[in-house]
Amino acid sequence: MTREQLIAYAEKHHLSDALDGEVHDMKSNEATDINNSGTTAQIDYLLSQGYDLDSIESTLKSNVDVDEDEEEEESQEPYDRVGPEPEPESD
Repeated sequence: MTREQLIAYAEKHHLSDALDGEVHDMKSNEATDINNSGTTAQIDYLLSQGYDLDSIESTLKSNVDVDEDEEEEESQEPYDRVGPEPEPESD
């Protein structure tokens, strides 16, 4: 059958739901491939589907634990000294 014949056949026999599983499986496999390809692939995919950077940023930030975010900020502070904290002098 041609594409047009397949469409006519499906419509004639009210089979619009018959291919739901096939479509779902294919898109699910695509999602798995994107997710397994890492963060860059995920962001690129979302941008290609019309998401904007602000929406992606909002989603990312809503999934960050506050304590985790604070630890990251603290770890980026420069250190002036090297080595352990000096012992306090005793009199």
